[in-house]
Amino acid sequence: MMSINDTPFIRQMFAEFNIKDVQLTYGLGTAKGSSRKQTGELLVMNYEPTKAV
Repeated sequence: MMSINDTPFIRQMFAEFNIKDVQLTYGLGTAKGSSRKQTGELLVMNYEPTKAV
C-alpha cells in the first residue's frame, strides 16, 4: 500500500491497482494561526482489502 497525491496522471498510472480516495488535512508546515490545507490523496494497493479502508 502507498499513499500519493490524487491527480489524473496518478489515477491513470495506477489504474490496474485497487485505489481508494481519501481527504487529508495537512498540519505539518503550516504557520500557527493559518488555515490547514485539505487535499485529496489516493491509497494504492496491490491487494484486495479485507476490511473497509
